[in-house]
Amino acid sequence: MSPINVNPGAGGVRAHGISQIDAVPTTRNQPAAQSNPAHSATVILDEATALGIRIGANADGSELAILAPMRVPRETRRWFETRLEEHRAEVIEVIQKNAGRL
Repeated sequence: MSPINVNPGAGGVRAHGISQIDAVPTTRNQPAAQSNPAHSATVILDEATALGIRIGANADGSELAILAPMRVPRETRRWFETRLEEHRAEVIEVIQKNAGRL
């Protein structure tokens, strides 16, 4: 009897007891947002735009302004405020870089 037929009722479990579903890759997958801060800022700004939230910065980049429609839940607005503070410099850089293209 071949090893694959040792336990035919095991539902896809191989002879060593590990199914293909249980197999976990050994490499760690990091989201792109963690590896590149400028990319994080772009993702945050894109998500805000998709929800109708407008984010701007003053000319010298010392302040950020958020304008969110009333339909956006308070928790969502606070989430954006927190992310914007975490990535403040990158967000301001992206806004200033794209100011001429808006």
